[in-house]
Amino acid sequence: MLWQDCVCLIAPFPNNPNPAEDFDPKRDMDISGQGLMWYARPQLFFNCTVCPTGQRARKHRHMELSLVFFSTFEPINITPHSVMQRNGVPMLYDTASGSNEPSLYVCPVSNVLALREGPAKKGLCG
Repeated sequence: MLWQDCVCLIAPFPNNPNPAEDFDPKRDMDISGQGLMWYARPQLFFNCTVCPTGQRARKHRHMELSLVFFSTFEPINITPHSVMQRNGVPMLYDTASGSNEPSLYVCPVSNVLALREGPAKKGLCG
């Protein structure tokens, strides 16, 4: 897997009440980073096995999940009169490097748009 500085991903629950498979780039794409699509830096890709309560002995009921641990890039207005901001280019800062309490999240790998199959895979952040 290729490591990227920045990926676009579908906001995870509870920030997005819709399932990731319902994300439509034509309808839901918002380059501001404040909507259903976020800019993020993956910190760790990992697999996790979970089982329903009381089903530990029933291995066939266990489910393996592919997850990503990530920090977000948040919108910021530094110079509101700059050419970039006047033309709608989002300005972002990395919450993990500049804060005592970084914004760190975990979500399914399928929420990462650059790694998804189909039309959402092309031309979105990577």
